[in-house]
Amino acid sequence: MRRGEILKLGRVRLKVKELRLGNAEEDKDFKQIDYGPIDTRKCNDTPNDENDVCRICFNNTNIKENPLFAPCNCTGTMKFIHHRCLKVWLNSKLNFQPTPQLYLYRWKSFECEICKTIYPCNYNYNLLVCIEHLGIEYPLTDVYRPPAGDYIIFESLIHEKNASRIVNVVIPDTAKNTFRIGRGNEADLKINDISVSRLHAQLKCTPDGYFIEDNNSKFGTLGLVPNLEINPQLPRAVQIGRTVISLSVKPTELNP
Repeated sequence: MRRGEILKLGRVRLKVKELRLGNAEEDKDFKQIDYGPIDTRKCNDTPNDENDVCRICFNNTNIKENPLFAPCNCTGTMKFIHHRCLKVWLNSKLNFQPTPQLYLYRWKSFECEICKTIYPCNYNYNLLVCIEHLGIEYPLTDVYRPPAGDYIIFESLIHEKNASRIVNVVIPDTAKNTFRIGRGNEADLKINDISVSRLHAQLKCTPDGYFIEDNNSKFGTLGLVPNLEINPQLPRAVQIGRTVISLSVKPTELNP
């Protein structure tokens, strides 16, 4: 798996938000992340006058460390909010469950309660500093990352009318490098969705990378593959909607 890849378990989609394989402290050439798409939204709306204030703290301060920006489709007096004020409000909906090898962050709602805009995990904001515009990325989620060693972060993608957001930080080690995924009590990564089997799949960490293996689940485990290669030893299956197409290469005999 690589950063930016999307996995589909039943009807639940998980994105590999970030991963590391190796020790960042001991090995300067460790295998880091293959940069793919990340959940970032550009925000170019800036306050125009002193009447544009934060809808939570009613202050119009706009600095690099805590910008005043418009993260949703609200207008009027509800348009702008401070970055820190928004994070505090979102964290009031956070349920945090830490274990030695798994950190679970579950936000009950990750949307604006007024206009129902789904918030991304990061905003790219052009803040006016003197005469320069600086494009700075501001995260709305703060999750734990070990200072060294292996880890992988999964982020749930919004589907249907579910506005919640789940982030799992998995930290494998020599004692445990295989994690069960499913909705059963025995699963390490629990996904509460009826389309997910009790033990749906397994996540494995090896020296060659991270791999996910389906456990004969009812609706299968799928991956969004950007580049599909087919060879005689490795057939592929592609799903388009509810249709599954199997692709394979068969050798042919050439007539002399």
